[in-house]
Amino acid sequence: MTSANFGRIVDDGPLFGACRPGHLGGDLAEWTEILETNGVSGVLCLLSEREASRWGLPGEYGETFDTAHVPIRDRHLPNIERLRSAVEFIERMTADGGRVVLHCNAGLGRTGVVAAGWVAHDRDCSPEAAIDAVETRPWPRAPREAIRDGNATEEELYELLERI
Repeated sequence: MTSANFGRIVDDGPLFGACRPGHLGGDLAEWTEILETNGVSGVLCLLSEREASRWGLPGEYGETFDTAHVPIRDRHLPNIERLRSAVEFIERMTADGGRVVLHCNAGLGRTGVVAAGWVAHDRDCSPEAAIDAVETRPWPRAPREAIRDGNATEEELYELLERI
Protein backbone atom coordinates (compact mmCIF):
# COMPACT_ATOMS: atom_id res chain seq x y z
CA MET A 1 0.00 0.00 0.00
CA THR A 2 1.26 3.46 -0.83
CA SER A 3 1.05 6.37 1.56
CA ALA A 4 -1.85 7.62 -0.55
CA ASN A 5 -4.02 4.46 -0.83
CA PHE A 6 -3.95 5.38 -4.52
CA GLY A 7 -5.56 3.17 -7.14
CA ARG A 8 -7.57 3.20 -10.34
CA ILE A 9 -11.34 2.78 -9.99
CA VAL A 10 -11.82 0.74 -13.20
CA ASP A 11 -9.13 -0.70 -15.49
CA ASP A 12 -9.64 1.57 -18.47
CA GLY A 13 -10.99 4.62 -16.67
CA PRO A 14 -9.69 8.09 -15.83
CA LEU A 15 -10.83 7.95 -12.20
CA PHE A 16 -8.70 7.08 -9.16
CA GLY A 17 -9.28 6.88 -5.44
CA ALA A 18 -6.96 7.95 -2.62
CA CYS A 19 -6.87 8.89 1.03
CA ARG A 20 -6.28 12.49 2.06
CA PRO A 21 -2.70 13.74 2.17
CA GLY A 22 -1.04 12.59 5.38
CA HIS A 23 -3.62 9.99 6.39
CA LEU A 24 -1.25 7.04 5.98
CA GLY A 25 1.86 8.91 7.03
CA GLY A 26 3.05 10.44 3.78
CA ASP A 27 3.16 14.20 3.51
CA LEU A 28 1.53 16.52 0.98
CA ALA A 29 4.62 16.53 -1.27
CA GLU A 30 4.66 12.72 -1.49
CA TRP A 31 0.89 12.58 -2.10
CA THR A 32 1.16 15.22 -4.82
CA GLU A 33 4.05 13.39 -6.48
CA ILE A 34 2.05 10.14 -6.62
CA LEU A 35 -0.86 11.94 -8.30
CA GLU A 36 1.33 13.87 -10.74
CA THR A 37 3.28 10.72 -11.68
CA ASN A 38 -0.05 9.12 -12.63
CA GLY A 39 -1.17 12.07 -14.76
CA VAL A 40 -3.88 13.32 -12.40
CA SER A 41 -5.05 16.85 -13.20
CA GLY A 42 -8.16 17.13 -11.01
CA VAL A 43 -8.88 16.37 -7.36
CA LEU A 44 -12.34 16.00 -5.84
CA CYS A 45 -12.30 16.40 -2.05
CA LEU A 46 -15.16 14.60 -0.29
CA LEU A 47 -14.25 15.56 3.28
CA SER A 48 -16.92 17.11 5.47
CA GLU A 49 -16.64 20.87 6.03
CA ARG A 50 -15.19 20.26 9.49
CA GLU A 51 -12.58 17.78 8.24
CA ALA A 52 -11.63 19.99 5.30
CA SER A 53 -11.11 22.94 7.62
CA ARG A 54 -9.07 20.85 10.05
CA TRP A 55 -6.60 19.75 7.36
CA GLY A 56 -6.74 22.82 5.11
CA LEU A 57 -8.06 20.86 2.14
CA PRO A 58 -8.53 21.24 -0.75
CA GLY A 59 -6.62 24.53 -0.41
CA GLU A 60 -3.31 22.81 0.36
CA TYR A 61 -3.14 21.32 -3.14
CA GLY A 62 -5.32 23.85 -4.98
CA GLU A 63 -2.38 25.50 -6.74
CA THR A 64 -1.25 22.16 -8.20
CA PHE A 65 -4.56 20.60 -9.31
CA ASP A 66 -7.98 21.71 -10.52
CA THR A 67 -10.11 21.05 -7.47
CA ALA A 68 -13.67 20.82 -6.24
CA HIS A 69 -15.04 20.18 -2.78
CA VAL A 70 -18.27 18.23 -2.35
CA PRO A 71 -18.63 17.79 1.42
CA ILE A 72 -20.07 14.47 2.58
CA ARG A 73 -20.42 13.49 6.22
CA ASP A 74 -18.16 10.58 7.19
CA ARG A 75 -19.86 7.17 7.15
CA HIS A 76 -23.00 8.58 5.51
CA LEU A 77 -24.39 8.63 1.99
CA PRO A 78 -24.43 11.92 0.09
CA ASN A 79 -27.74 13.35 -1.04
CA ILE A 80 -28.49 13.13 -4.76
CA GLU A 81 -27.53 16.76 -5.39
CA ARG A 82 -24.06 16.25 -3.96
CA LEU A 83 -23.57 12.99 -5.83
CA ARG A 84 -24.61 14.67 -9.08
CA SER A 85 -22.28 17.59 -8.39
CA ALA A 86 -19.40 15.15 -7.84
CA VAL A 87 -20.14 13.18 -11.01
CA GLU A 88 -20.48 16.40 -13.02
CA PHE A 89 -17.03 17.54 -11.85
CA ILE A 90 -15.55 14.19 -12.88
CA GLU A 91 -17.24 14.42 -16.30
CA ARG A 92 -15.97 17.97 -16.89
CA MET A 93 -12.43 17.08 -15.91
CA THR A 94 -12.28 13.87 -17.94
CA ALA A 95 -14.07 15.12 -21.07
CA ASP A 96 -10.78 16.07 -22.73
CA GLY A 97 -8.72 13.19 -21.39
CA GLY A 98 -8.02 14.45 -17.87
CA ARG A 99 -7.62 12.16 -14.89
CA VAL A 100 -9.31 12.74 -11.54
CA VAL A 101 -8.66 11.45 -8.05
CA LEU A 102 -11.39 11.26 -5.40
CA HIS A 103 -10.44 11.42 -1.77
CA CYS A 104 -12.11 11.44 1.60
CA ASN A 105 -10.17 10.63 4.76
CA ALA A 106 -9.13 7.01 4.20
CA GLY A 107 -10.23 6.85 0.56
CA LEU A 108 -12.75 4.11 1.23
CA GLY A 109 -16.39 4.94 2.08
CA ARG A 110 -17.27 8.31 0.59
CA THR A 111 -14.75 7.74 -2.18
CA GLY A 112 -16.40 4.37 -2.85
CA VAL A 113 -19.92 5.79 -3.05
CA VAL A 114 -18.94 8.58 -5.45
CA ALA A 115 -16.84 6.15 -7.50
CA ALA A 116 -19.82 3.78 -7.75
CA GLY A 117 -22.02 6.72 -8.77
CA TRP A 118 -19.62 7.64 -11.55
CA VAL A 119 -19.34 4.01 -12.72
CA ALA A 120 -23.15 3.62 -12.76
CA HIS A 121 -23.51 6.85 -14.74
CA ASP A 122 -20.51 6.56 -17.06
CA ARG A 123 -20.88 2.85 -17.83
CA ASP A 124 -24.70 2.92 -17.72
CA CYS A 125 -24.76 -0.08 -15.41
CA SER A 126 -26.85 -1.23 -12.47
CA PRO A 127 -26.10 -0.15 -8.91
CA GLU A 128 -25.08 -3.73 -8.12
CA ALA A 129 -22.57 -3.81 -10.99
CA ALA A 130 -21.19 -0.38 -10.07
CA ILE A 131 -20.71 -1.37 -6.42
CA ASP A 132 -19.08 -4.64 -7.45
CA ALA A 133 -16.72 -2.77 -9.79
CA VAL A 134 -15.35 -0.56 -7.00
CA GLU A 135 -15.33 -3.23 -4.27
CA THR A 136 -13.33 -5.80 -6.25
CA ARG A 137 -10.38 -3.69 -7.37
CA PRO A 138 -6.79 -4.37 -6.32
CA TRP A 139 -7.25 -1.12 -4.33
CA PRO A 140 -10.87 -1.74 -3.25
CA ARG A 141 -13.19 1.01 -2.02
CA ALA A 142 -16.05 0.61 0.47
CA PRO A 143 -19.30 2.08 -0.88
CA ARG A 144 -21.29 0.10 1.72
CA GLU A 145 -19.51 1.74 4.68
CA ALA A 146 -22.56 3.84 5.65
CA ILE A 147 -24.66 0.65 5.65
CA ARG A 148 -22.19 -1.27 7.83
CA ASP A 149 -22.20 1.62 10.31
CA GLY A 150 -26.01 1.70 10.48
CA ASN A 151 -26.41 5.13 8.84
CA ALA A 152 -28.06 3.91 5.62
CA THR A 153 -29.70 0.87 4.11
CA GLU A 154 -28.71 -1.15 1.06
CA GLU A 155 -31.97 0.01 -0.53
CA GLU A 156 -31.04 3.68 0.02
CA LEU A 157 -27.63 3.13 -1.60
CA TYR A 158 -29.18 1.38 -4.62
CA GLU A 159 -31.83 4.12 -4.98
CA LEU A 160 -29.15 6.80 -4.88
CA LEU A 161 -27.09 5.07 -7.56
CA GLU A 162 -30.16 4.45 -9.74
CA ARG A 163 -30.99 8.18 -9.68
CA ILE A 164 -27.59 9.28 -10.89
